[in-house]
Amino acid sequence: MKFFNKVKQRREALSIRLSNQGKPEITPEALAEVVGCSRVMIWKIENGTSQPGVELALKISQALGCEPWDLFPIKPVDHPFIQTKLGAPAPIDPADRPGIFVPLPMLMTN
Repeated sequence: MKFFNKVKQRREALSIRLSNQGKPEITPEALAEVVGCSRVMIWKIENGTSQPGVELALKISQALGCEPWDLFPIKPVDHPFIQTKLGAPAPIDPADRPGIFVPLPMLMTN
């Protein structure tokens, strides 16, 4: 199974920008060292054969200067208990971050 992500695209774009400024590129090895995982794990993530856990995804996004949802697509949660007061599904768009978390009392009201 292939997992879609934009880690390689983001790393390469950042590397080009840095090399244009005369700074060293960000190699998979350098990224692995910064985030505290193996070079092989970065390679697997970039090639879509593995997905990082939450902690590693956060570290990778921080190292690449972006948000996790910029790198890893977030699928909508389609569950009847995850709804807002109006009965509409809770928003999952990164622009609506406060809507991702639905407080428990909100779920219990009818």
